[in-house]
Amino acid sequence: PEESSAPMKNSLNGLLNLEFKDEKDFLAKISKKFNSETNDSNSDILSPESPFVEWLRNEARVEVIRFGLNAVKNVGSKAVDAILKVRDENIQLNDFMEFMKKVNLNEVNRRVLETLVKCGSFDSFNENRAQLFSALDSAFHLAQEFQNSNDPSQETLFQLMDEEDAKATETKLDLPEVRNWPKRERLKQEKIALGFYVSGHPLDSYSSELNRLATTTSKLKDGWHSENDKVSLLGIVVNNIVRLNQRNEKFSIVNFEDIRGTIEFPIFSKVYEKFGELLDSEEPLLILGRVNFRDEKVGIFVDEIRLLSEVRETDAKSMTIKFGSESLQEEELILLRSTLQKYSGDKNFSLSIQTPESTDVKIIPEEKVTFSTELTQELEEVIPLGILEFSY
Repeated sequence: PEESSAPMKNSLNGLLNLEFKDEKDFLAKISKKFNSETNDSNSDILSPESPFVEWLRNEARVEVIRFGLNAVKNVGSKAVDAILKVRDENIQLNDFMEFMKKVNLNEVNRRVLETLVKCGSFDSFNENRAQLFSALDSAFHLAQEFQNSNDPSQETLFQLMDEEDAKATETKLDLPEVRNWPKRERLKQEKIALGFYVSGHPLDSYSSELNRLATTTSKLKDGWHSENDKVSLLGIVVNNIVRLNQRNEKFSIVNFEDIRGTIEFPIFSKVYEKFGELLDSEEPLLILGRVNFRDEKVGIFVDEIRLLSEVRETDAKSMTIKFGSESLQEEELILLRSTLQKYSGDKNFSLSIQTPESTDVKIIPEEKVTFSTELTQELEEVIPLGILEFSY
């Protein structure tokens, strides 16, 4: 009934700019928000056959546009037009080679394709960007041969084969057996190609530190801290302008970004002399200092700068690898064990597994590990559904 679904529709207003994996995830977020507002159950309203869900499918038009092609560096307007032409003329493309066969390769050259792969434009065809990137030369050659075969003035490899062999070969792209780029490398390439991150953020891997060690830019700006309060900020440098003071000593003006926003503050000469190199490292940093107000704007008087990876490696006391109720495959467990053994050290870790009955089972192995960046990166690839929590 309209009266029962109307509050649900109102709940949509609070779900702007959130990501949803699929329809089920979208409905779950609506349900959670609605329940928190009304303490009411809505399982019937959110059933797949309900009028409300049918209205969502037909009227709400929930769509996600990650970024426009014009935002991608090295992709000019002619390349964009060529790509759009293929999309408009084909309702659905099933794989990368099908796209390559149909796009104008005079406009979409190899450099354009490299950039599109790096920023994830072809993830719907193949999420392994490293694999697709390694196969670009072969794909480009095959696509050129195929397109030339339709030109009677061009003699191609396909014309030298019989019809059956040519048909079997024309779309076959042998993808090399390579692992996908680590998450950090994927994000780095996205930032280079787009100027911003798409599939995540470099701070996603540091949720424990965000919760335990630092305040946020939004809390600073909202007045949670007073003048001279000691604070820590966790984030990345997005801009670093180096200048000289009257004594001809280097200092810098830093624009710093965390998960809540950005803030600008100076790094004075004595601190810059000790930690200046870290500002150009492109690595997540921990900034330690004191709250400073100037011209009614909040900033930080910086005392120390540390690499966040080193903070974790030296200061974290233990690590918990948390799993949901999804079944762990035997191959994943074997790979997990071998990965942990590879990084033997002196730090404790445990496994926390949630059963289908929502009971948490904790396992504490005798082995110990080192909390290196390499271990964290490998674990994120080996167990993408796992969550890493560090205690301090």
